[in-house]
Amino acid sequence: MKKWLIGGFVLVILGITGYFLERNYELKQIEALKKLKKEKAELVQKINKNYNHEVKVVKNADLYQLKKDKYIKSGKVMKDIQLTLEDRTKEMKEEEYFKIDGLNAYISYQDVTPIEKRTINDIYKNYIPFNLDIVTKNPKLYQKSEQLFDLKGEYTFKVLGKSSEVYYVEFNKMFVSIPKKYVVREVEKHYTDLKNAAEVAVLNYHFFYDEEQGETCDQMICHEKKFFVENLDYLKENQFFTTDMESFSLYLDGTIQLPEHTVLITIDDGAESVKTIAIPLLNEYKMHATVFLISAWYGPEEYTTDYVECHSHTHEMHEAGVCPGTPGKGGGITCLDPEVIKKDLQASRERLHGSTVIAYPFYDYNDYAIEQLKNNGFTMAFEGGFKKAKPGIDKFKIPRYSVSTDFTMDTFKNVVN
Repeated sequence: MKKWLIGGFVLVILGITGYFLERNYELKQIEALKKLKKEKAELVQKINKNYNHEVKVVKNADLYQLKKDKYIKSGKVMKDIQLTLEDRTKEMKEEEYFKIDGLNAYISYQDVTPIEKRTINDIYKNYIPFNLDIVTKNPKLYQKSEQLFDLKGEYTFKVLGKSSEVYYVEFNKMFVSIPKKYVVREVEKHYTDLKNAAEVAVLNYHFFYDEEQGETCDQMICHEKKFFVENLDYLKENQFFTTDMESFSLYLDGTIQLPEHTVLITIDDGAESVKTIAIPLLNEYKMHATVFLISAWYGPEEYTTDYVECHSHTHEMHEAGVCPGTPGKGGGITCLDPEVIKKDLQASRERLHGSTVIAYPFYDYNDYAIEQLKNNGFTMAFEGGFKKAKPGIDKFKIPRYSVSTDFTMDTFKNVVN
């Protein structure tokens, strides 16, 4: 009887202990599920916080391709590159990888941060493509010698430009280069029948005034606002492409093809009227132009916009009569001591964020001036000449049409056509 009671008591104790152990296990399971649910909610919150239509890469990051429901590494993208992401469906809100718009590639939510608006320079969309594709293997993609992407696998690109060393293509809504060593083969295509412009007119303006506001101009070369508007209207109505300086340089090198109706607009000096009249109109018409600034007098911050860029008109060598007996008005760049010229050009380049493009003051230059420019890192220089520029010309003797005070619309039409 005693043994039976002891056995029964043991069974009761074991039953109670088992119950509490089981209950404790259930509670732990519930807590674990709650923790997982919380962690999942926090993860989704982080994912959604990092998603935006426009993002910037926060570090050198892996790219992925989706294969059989698995994300496989397919390359790399470098820090600070801006990307456009595809819109996500409701089902994709918890997905840890974002699809890059227009690319067969994904990026982890941890590797990007939202930005308000992506900076896109799509001027290359005006280039005439070559009737050619390239097939590449494991290509590295660059922009101005900076590596942007390192891709794995085979990729095919439409050729927008080519030189002896690289091809230029579009990728991630950017104009990028691919060294030829990554190209497996070329494939002939038929994208267009348009031909490269045989030559391009470079227009040169100076001072502006608004007659309707009672303004006058006491300078040698002046442009009434109404006349400048007529110029821009003609270019717009006849679908002219107003190129930027980088595209123009590539065109002169024979690297890219530009439309037949292309002009380059330049403005010298940087007078107040350029800021108050010319630049607002260029922005309104969305036409690209270059202002050649005398950088000791004016700073680029007051002139630069999405459509207007600034390059050098020297720092303070815009003074006539310094070099008697040299071409034109005797501008200092044609005879001053090399150290004096070097100091001036370096000051100009520093003020203009490293620009390597210059317009000769008064259109004055000689072999000595060209030598000094080359010695100080310049790559292009503009003169006068009243003729058009074409591929293969000397890039230190680029001609321009000075739009003089007595220009008529008929003269303007003849020049640009």
